[in-house]
Amino acid sequence: MRPQILLVDDNKLDRELLKLEFESCGFQAVGEAASGAEAIKMLENVRPALVAMDVRMPVENGLDTFAAFNRIRTRHPDLPIVMISGLNELHVRHSFLQAGALDYLDKPVTRSSIVKLLDKVSGP
Repeated sequence: MRPQILLVDDNKLDRELLKLEFESCGFQAVGEAASGAEAIKMLENVRPALVAMDVRMPVENGLDTFAAFNRIRTRHPDLPIVMISGLNELHVRHSFLQAGALDYLDKPVTRSSIVKLLDKVSGP
């Protein structure tokens, strides 16, 4: 069975591209959300193996995204979350990784980075 993933990005085209990339590497998308708040609501009904979440979304600034990240981590402490960003902000990357993100990927997300995630999520 393929690991399931919830994709969170405000940009519909980016979500579609992420879905294609993740699914081509062995994941199965079980949901798409346009904001952290929407993702939290979706997690009431789906239990993915991984959440992939954009850092900057117009409806949520970086602090809002960090708050949503923390709410998800509090409600689902065993659920890995990978953050994705097109911005090269080392302090933001460090903050999310320190707070427990499984990984932090730069856009455009590469196939090799997704395959590494699949290995981390699938285990040995």
